[in-house]
Amino acid sequence: QQQQQQQAQQQAAAQQQPHHSSTIVAQQLQDLHALHAKLGDEAVTTCLHRSWGSPAFLPTVISILGTHSRWPNLTFDETLLVTKFVGMGFPEDESIRVLSSVSGDQGKALEKLEASHPPASRAPASPSGPTPSCATPTTQPAPPRASVPAKLFSQSSYLAAYQRTAPPEQGYELLAKVHRLCCLFAAAKVRDEAADVRSRAAAAADRFFNDLQRQLDSRSGHLADVGTAATRIWSSAVTLRLGPPGDLIGEYEFAQMLNEVLRGDRASELLDCAVVVARAINRHCVQGTYTGWPDGPLGIGNRQSDKKDTTFRGGALRRDLIDWFAPGKKYRTNMFVASSFRRAAAEKFECRAGASVDKDPVRWVFKFEHERCLHVNFLRPGAESTCTNELEFLLTPGSVLVVESVQRSSSLHDAPHEIRVRVSPDNALEPLDLPVAPWC
Repeated sequence: QQQQQQQAQQQAAAQQQPHHSSTIVAQQLQDLHALHAKLGDEAVTTCLHRSWGSPAFLPTVISILGTHSRWPNLTFDETLLVTKFVGMGFPEDESIRVLSSVSGDQGKALEKLEASHPPASRAPASPSGPTPSCATPTTQPAPPRASVPAKLFSQSSYLAAYQRTAPPEQGYELLAKVHRLCCLFAAAKVRDEAADVRSRAAAAADRFFNDLQRQLDSRSGHLADVGTAATRIWSSAVTLRLGPPGDLIGEYEFAQMLNEVLRGDRASELLDCAVVVARAINRHCVQGTYTGWPDGPLGIGNRQSDKKDTTFRGGALRRDLIDWFAPGKKYRTNMFVASSFRRAAAEKFECRAGASVDKDPVRWVFKFEHERCLHVNFLRPGAESTCTNELEFLLTPGSVLVVESVQRSSSLHDAPHEIRVRVSPDNALEPLDLPVAPWC
């Protein structure tokens, strides 16, 4: 009789199990539908593609989309990591703050979380992450305020290298330093990788350099003018791709590479190569004859722009740095600063609101004294520039700028922050002991 009772209980439980499972699935599909209505096709499709094949597929997708709905300023990769950390029992808001503090490094973030939350103090781990919810917090967690070193331009390694370096006179001198810069940069990026990855990076640097050389046409006289050769290499859209197949470590255009080295400002052979290239670019930018000037809507040819004596730059700025650019502050730049005659061209470079955990979209507006700036010049499409539609006005490293105004956006999805700066006419007349900007 006891055995019969146990069999009856097992049969009853078996009959209830499908109903229980179908109820769970129905609830999950309802949650997914609600998230789809809120986030749209692109977010859901991306999540389904990236999560395909994972254990507990549907709960995982819902958890990731739930995180994305609560923290829309995270990139998708950051959302995946935060969801993973929460699934391991760590608090969601702290996971975001820690991930921001280590610039998205998963290993370092996990070490910090594990150190501050022993296993006994964590929430029960869940393979599918937190309970999904469409509720969005009223405020995003503020990233930790980074200390900005009070560095003066007179103390910079760039200035020391620039003062002892002669500008290249021949094209082959420039190309030799460009090649060395590519090789050293690639090697530095994969220094801690396996031997085969380092070997592939060296080969990639050689291919990248060859692609850069193809931007120079000797029949058009590009190599005869070192300044033109350097600006064409600067403006090239070809990229250096580093990392093993299927696991990209980084992708860099030459301009990104050069500016990263200049911003790093570490005395080294790498910086010395970058300074030679900067010297070459400056042969075009530091002069008395302009190849173009923003003359406003009534300008003709290379002098037509949206606004007279004004150019525009789009990009991203770390959220904790915006206070550094206080109205009235005079500073020197730590890299080449490109801006455009056209506002629409600059807008293409503004980061999407919510695309980064610690950066906001920003628009820079540069105001010049009419044809009185000695360290800027226009890169003519097809001549000094390989790009056809950027209409680039290029300022040299060490340019002196004064902040005129900072307009913080109340809705970054509608408009970026805007920083207006006045450009000094002559860097040589300005003191060297001005602070170096942490960014533009």
